[in-house]
Amino acid sequence: AAVAGDFGALAVSDRFTAMPYVYLSPGISRVADRAAATLAVRSEDFDPPVRTVVEAPPDTDLPDPGAPPAEDRTVSVRRRPGETEVVVTTGAERMLVSTDAFARGWRAFVDGQATPVRPANLVGMSWRVPRGRHAVVFRYAPVSFTAGCAVSGATLLALVLGSVARRRPRSAA
Repeated sequence: AAVAGDFGALAVSDRFTAMPYVYLSPGISRVADRAAATLAVRSEDFDPPVRTVVEAPPDTDLPDPGAPPAEDRTVSVRRRPGETEVVVTTGAERMLVSTDAFARGWRAFVDGQATPVRPANLVGMSWRVPRGRHAVVFRYAPVSFTAGCAVSGATLLALVLGSVARRRPRSAA
């Protein structure tokens, strides 16, 4: 039996079906910040497969939260380390939601065009997907990793140049 209850900041409830790794959300609830998202996901009527809580400023272009039901489906999902490619077909503009943890280093592309990554349901992430068939790629490429690679490369280059300079014969004066 599952443990259910309220454990301070964490609420645990029974759920007998697992959420898919990625899914097209038929409805959204826009909230301004993490505090509002916390309240929304802790409410009694929160149902993630039906309505996704998306953190986004009021002027952000998101799908109509009351969009009519449509034929939506995930055609394929291909995962590689640090990158996932999803092909979806939607009958209306939707939010594609991933249960991967949201972090600032995620980048997303719909048909090759960059699209904003939004926090979803407190822990996941989401992207706006227009009506039709689309390839969505999301990859984890944090700035800290790129900066670390640049510093490591510069350090390696300095070591190689220093080693070469030390081995050069000194000219007699």
